[in-house]
Amino acid sequence: MILFKKVLPALLLFCTPFSGFCQDDEPSMDSLLEQAIVIRINTRLLSANGKAGWSFSGARVTIPGRPVVVKLQGGNLQVKLGITPYKDDTVENGMILVTQDEIWITETPGKQAKYLASLKSIKLVMGETIHLYPLGISTMPPEKFNIELEIQIVPYKETQKSQDKKQGPPKEK
Repeated sequence: MILFKKVLPALLLFCTPFSGFCQDDEPSMDSLLEQAIVIRINTRLLSANGKAGWSFSGARVTIPGRPVVVKLQGGNLQVKLGITPYKDDTVENGMILVTQDEIWITETPGKQAKYLASLKSIKLVMGETIHLYPLGISTMPPEKFNIELEIQIVPYKETQKSQDKKQGPPKEK
């Protein structure tokens, strides 16, 4: 009986659910959707006279603090661009966009590639479009090209609403 009195409290302690200690710190799907943003990227290869040689458009879904990586490759040029959005609580719908780009350029085939890297932070408001020039803005000879990136951040929920409007109400059979 004495052993039972000593063992029972310990047994109850281990058999009692620890719901207060085992709270799930994982965010819910609703909270992730509330935070989710879409980064829209339009890329253009521009000639010195401003005409677009080629263009590419895309969109990536992420949450603040999680980077999106874009890779561009063609001919003698390779660009790797990391875009990380952060919330800016000092401005309504404010964001701080941190971009990190790495560029490898070879002047002529067989020569060693020239490496350029930069890190920039840009403040913007959701929905605002910014322009980024990984190669910089320069006065180029007519045979040279430049890259222009248009970046826009919008809330994911807005993109879902606009897609729902385009699809219209469900059709009955």
